[in-house]
Amino acid sequence: MPVIELFGMSRAGKTTQINLLKDYLEKEGASHIVCGRLPKKFSEVGSLERFHEESIDHILRSYETYLGSQKDYLIIDRGPYDREVMIDYDIHLNRLQPGFKDSMIAKITEGQGFVDKALLMLITPEESVRRWEGQAARGLDNSGMNSGLDPDEGIESLTYLKNSYISFGLRREGVTMVDCIADIDTIHNIILKNLRVQDGK
Repeated sequence: MPVIELFGMSRAGKTTQINLLKDYLEKEGASHIVCGRLPKKFSEVGSLERFHEESIDHILRSYETYLGSQKDYLIIDRGPYDREVMIDYDIHLNRLQPGFKDSMIAKITEGQGFVDKALLMLITPEESVRRWEGQAARGLDNSGMNSGLDPDEGIESLTYLKNSYISFGLRREGVTMVDCIADIDTIHNIILKNLRVQDGK
């Protein structure tokens, strides 16, 4: 019963690829559960520490639901691997105290332990900003879900974040980095190849 996490840069196409993967699995007759992001706005949680805590608890609850469901796949959108990178990023920006990660590492490690395949979705900071501008112009920007967080989406911060993701991916066995500058179908096929669920498996 594989557990798959898609994580990485904002606007790299994670949601699009999760939807394509769901469609593919359904056509193959494979059942699945999707663990989406925490279904709360940041402003409803009250603090960044609590946001991280509730996010990882949400992931762990989804895994328990999956175990009891007899479904074939669990697909996680920004799971425990992403949570570790983002906690480090928030510490770098002085949004969190360095000791906060120590209080969360047991749950993060537990979550990473049940992920069979982690796909790290990467785009350049410039492309992330360009896509954000395009989404905002079409009324599709979803940053409202983090209302009150005041995220830093500047090129400098996104460059640091991308480098952090790459460094993390190189250190962790089982993480595959995916260049998401390619077209949607090419990325989808790369994901299927990595998951060994493509046609002709």
